[in-house]
Amino acid sequence: MVTSRSAAPRAGAPVSRGHVWQQSPWPLIVALASTGISVVLIIVELVIARQQQVVSWLVLPIVPPDAVALPILGYLFTPVLVVIALGWNRVSERNGLRDRYFVAVPRYASALRWLAGASVVLGIWHVVNIAYIVDVALSDSWGLS
Repeated sequence: MVTSRSAAPRAGAPVSRGHVWQQSPWPLIVALASTGISVVLIIVELVIARQQQVVSWLVLPIVPPDAVALPILGYLFTPVLVVIALGWNRVSERNGLRDRYFVAVPRYASALRWLAGASVVLGIWHVVNIAYIVDVALSDSWGLS
């Protein structure tokens, strides 16, 4: 007669005690909220921005130097926080797969990947603003303007 023994859970693996549990939606909620906040910050930046010649052939609306906190916050919300949420989701999914009662939700990972791509595009706007402000500040302080 063969008896089956259940394997002991690995260290750090969640223990479900026999009931089914689903992957947490919190990483997706955090990523959606941070993307929304970043979009609002971009709108605020566009409202207070002034047209600046970034290169000889390109004129963009750039925030004034005293509002540099807006693009920095925007960059922290997207893409930094969205990528952190993507990693959080991936780690929790990997840890959950150690438990036979865990139910992964592939929609979360898919939505987070799309949000990560969108956040990189949104992050470009924030980076351009930060780079221009830093360029102007360094040019003025070194007497290059």
